[in-house]
Amino acid sequence: MATRADIKCHNCENTFQVFWHSFENQLPIMCPYCSKELDEAMTEKLKNALGTVWNLNYHFRKNHEERKNEPLFTVDFAHVHVPIEKFDLDN
Repeated sequence: MATRADIKCHNCENTFQVFWHSFENQLPIMCPYCSKELDEAMTEKLKNALGTVWNLNYHFRKNHEERKNEPLFTVDFAHVHVPIEKFDLDN
């Protein structure tokens, strides 16, 4: 299982991927299209988020393999960008 983040760069409107298994080899994290770079604090948050998702899916798989009748689950997260001027803050 590979855990990846799909990062949307709103500077150039392109999307690129960062993978948990080779995170350190991908530093610094930057958009390959326009070279805008994540700062250190955001890079650390990204690393923590990827690691958390990897760990959750690892334990889902481990429980499925070790326990009889344990269903297999996996989790993917997605965020949909809505421009702030179009976002309905009342709902």
